[in-house]
Amino acid sequence: VSDYIGKDRGPRQADFTSFQREQRALFDAIQKFDEILPSLLILPKKDLEQVSRSRLVWQLLNETISRPFVIGIVMIDFVLHVTRMLAFRVDIGNYANKSGVFFVERDTLLLVLVIGLYQLLRKASEGIYLFLISPAVCWSYFLDFWTIVDLLSISLVWVGVSYLDNPDVGPLSNLMAISMALLWLRLIGLLKAINMHLATFVLSITEIMKDIKWYLLLMAICIIMFADMIHIITSNSNN
Repeated sequence: VSDYIGKDRGPRQADFTSFQREQRALFDAIQKFDEILPSLLILPKKDLEQVSRSRLVWQLLNETISRPFVIGIVMIDFVLHVTRMLAFRVDIGNYANKSGVFFVERDTLLLVLVIGLYQLLRKASEGIYLFLISPAVCWSYFLDFWTIVDLLSISLVWVGVSYLDNPDVGPLSNLMAISMALLWLRLIGLLKAINMHLATFVLSITEIMKDIKWYLLLMAICIIMFADMIHIITSNSNN
C-alpha cells in the first residue's frame, strides 16, 4: 500500500480500501486473457518459479481452479483413473487362476480401453489447444514429467491389455508391473492437483532429488562396482 500511495505519509483505511478495489479491478481485467497462464510455460524454469509465487498468478489459479466446470473435470478425471486402475488390476489378477487356466473378463478389458481412449483424446485436445497458443508452450507441456507419465501409462496399459486378450502369449510380468507403477504415479499427479499440501510435498521431493542426483549417481556406481567384484569372485571360485 505504501508503494501505491507514496512514502510521504502513512496509509489510512481509505487507502487500503482503494488499493484493494484497484487490485481487484486489475485481477478481473487480466483474468479475461485465457492464454496468460499457458503462455508462462515458455519462460525459463527459474523465471517460471518466481512468477508462480506472485500474488497475481495465485489469484488467477485460484479463480480458474474454483470454477465449477474445472472442478467437475478434475473429479471426473480422478474417478475415471481410479476406475481404470482397479479394472486393470482385476484383469491382471484374473489372468491366471490357481488351476493355471487363463481367462480375462471382457467387460473390464473393454472398460480399460474405453477410459484409455478418452484420456488419450484429452491429451491430444490439450496439445492442440496449447499449440494454437504457441508451439513452444505445446512442446514444454509434452516434455513435462507428469505428461510423460500420463502418456506412458496410457500406451503401456494398452499394450498390456492387448497381451492379456491374447491367450497364446505368455504373461508379461515386467510390463504389467511397470504399467501398474505408472498408474500409481499418475494417481499421485492427480492428487497433487487437488490437494495443495500434497503438491508442496511432491515439489519438495522433486527439488531434493535434483539436488542429490550426482550423489545418487555416485552411490549407484559404487553399488554396481561392488556387485561386479562379488560376481567375479564367486563365479571364479573353486567352490
